[in-house]
Amino acid sequence: MNWFLIALIAPLAYSIANFIDKILLSKYFRSFSLFVFIIYSAITTIIVLPVFIIFGGTGILQIPLNDILILITAGICQAVAIYFYLFALYREDTSLVVPFFQLIPIFSFILGFFILNEVLSTGQIIGSAIIIFGAAILSFEIEEGRKIKFRHHVISAMILMSILVALGGVLFKFVAVSNNFWLSNFWESVGFALVGSTIFIFRKKDRNEFYDSVRLHKLKITLSVLLSEIITLGGNLSLNFAFLLAPVALVRVAEGYQSIFALVIGIIITKMFPKVLQEKMHWRHLVPKILTIIVILVGSYLILN
Repeated sequence: MNWFLIALIAPLAYSIANFIDKILLSKYFRSFSLFVFIIYSAITTIIVLPVFIIFGGTGILQIPLNDILILITAGICQAVAIYFYLFALYREDTSLVVPFFQLIPIFSFILGFFILNEVLSTGQIIGSAIIIFGAAILSFEIEEGRKIKFRHHVISAMILMSILVALGGVLFKFVAVSNNFWLSNFWESVGFALVGSTIFIFRKKDRNEFYDSVRLHKLKITLSVLLSEIITLGGNLSLNFAFLLAPVALVRVAEGYQSIFALVIGIIITKMFPKVLQEKMHWRHLVPKILTIIVILVGSYLILN
């Protein structure tokens, strides 16, 4: 089974979810706490937990306790990483935050080497570097005369996010490679849900804001948020499965295609639904992106051959 094709499902899913989130965030959720999004994510995760048990086909306690604790830790890492991402996104433009995602494959390579003993070939390293470079360039969108200026806490948040995401993926593979895939996802999701549940139970302000978001925006918006979370969860599952078929660092590199999918989806939405969302379509923005897409494709060729 081709790990690369499976891994590509994740950036496609994330791109679709990102556009849903972008529309919801700009229109409905600007006044709410970052923790409200994590509560929504936790609810979606809890709803899906029985599915993992059904597909797992065996008892959830079949996995050794130590492995369960590692998987729960992986889920907690992913949940906390989302908070750091949202924290940075609230304080900087998306175009200046997204390039930091290219740190994830680098940290995955380092952690995969020390924890999983994963080693990449020379061609894979060169191809990965090309994709990371291309994806980073594709992610930048600097307007004329604008200076790039980051606040140090934004940089720190994105670096921590990248480390946590990389660590979560490596820990998942460390355990799942010798255990049931679906039950491994179950316990990782339990870790994620624990974070959201803890926020809901112990942070009254965020719990009330969650109730307000449901009450003010009614069922239609709530379902839209849950749809985004389900799509994201599907991407996470494909990513976790790809981890079992290839080195974690290589799978993470495939996420560089998220910029390509985002560009294509943005063009489609702008052309077909201009009242919903409008992306920049001037040649000044499109030509550099098309050129960097070619660079990413070259990197992919080197990885797969």
